Amino acid sequence: MSATSVSPLSANAGPADVIHWQHECIRNGQFQVLGKIWMITLEAAAGAQVPGRNVSDRLGSRIEFYNDRGGPEVVGPQIAQTGPRGSLLILDPFVRADGAVGLPDIPMPDWAPPVPSEAELTGAKAYQPPVAPMIPQPLIDRGDGYGGRARGRITAGASTYLVCGPVAQIVVRPMDEQQRILPNAMILKCLPSTPVPGTQATLMDLLIDAHTGEAILYGGRFEVGFNG
Repeated sequence: MSATSVSPLSANAGPADVIHWQHECIRNGQFQVLGKIWMITLEAAAGAQVPGRNVSDRLGSRIEFYNDRGGPEVVGPQIAQTGPRGSLLILDPFVRADGAVGLPDIPMPDWAPPVPSEAELTGAKAYQPPVAPMIPQPLIDRGDGYGGRARGRITAGASTYLVCGPVAQIVVRPMDEQQRILPNAMILKCLPSTPVPGTQATLMDLLIDAHTGEAILYGGRFEVGFNG
């Protein structure tokens, strides 16, 4: 099952126009919640920043949402659609548990749990399951080896946005009417804004307000699919 989005805005709409229109949709309740974002895959495009090698070699260029202990609970922002064939809206800011704008820490992807000791294997000593150490997902590359997700900044109106992308795919955990997370995954495949050859197309970027964490998906289009 899949569906392709169609934006009501003109092809010449800039970031400020899109942001204003999305604000109006959210203010007026003109959307349907799809679920919570679990993972955002970014293209390793020219000029794009990528995570440090210890992360990118295992995970590629992506943003993941875990709780503060690296557990499987989905703590990502809610994502919605402005109608059956509408645009995507991110309803919650990208803010860490400590209140700062940014992304949650993730378990170190190249970590291997230690082998239990003889005493733990025989029951002479209580076995404590090891927990992977957590590492940051910086938005801005600070030269500490962890890389960054934002490739630059733009100004739209009075706000400054960090630009992440292009976005290749968004994995969403759907929610039911009681706001319970469902076990299946919704796949939002992000595509150029037009499939017509020879036509100038935009790709989807993720814009994050550097001061508030408000997030906007700008450009491109998407198709919806499901993975049982």
